[in-house]
Amino acid sequence: WAKNNSSWLCLLIGFSFLASQTTEGRKLFPRRTKLTWVNGIAHLPEHMGDPTFVISTAFGNVNVDYCHNPSSMTSESDYMGFVKDGIQASTHQMGRITPEVDTLVEHLRDALAKVGKSG
Repeated sequence: WAKNNSSWLCLLIGFSFLASQTTEGRKLFPRRTKLTWVNGIAHLPEHMGDPTFVISTAFGNVNVDYCHNPSSMTSESDYMGFVKDGIQASTHQMGRITPEVDTLVEHLRDALAKVGKSG
């Protein structure tokens, strides 16, 4: 994963460094911060482990709360499932609300509730 995405890894590591810096005695991020990420299309649950570890490492080994939106794919070679995922993602861009969108909204609401008003 990291071999093909080394530029993303460098970006995450750089951002992690910036996040640890202080400005006038204050951290760049608020004290209560929740790190979340959501998979894109064509991600099966087994694909979530490596990126979650890399993201956690880049941000100082904090917990990463990921939201796995299900895929129509049943395996990495399921091209019809990939096409279905692509079509569904396109309809989301046009405003169509699906159970996957509801799952993401709930995930983000939970994260916001955990950090509170000043997080």
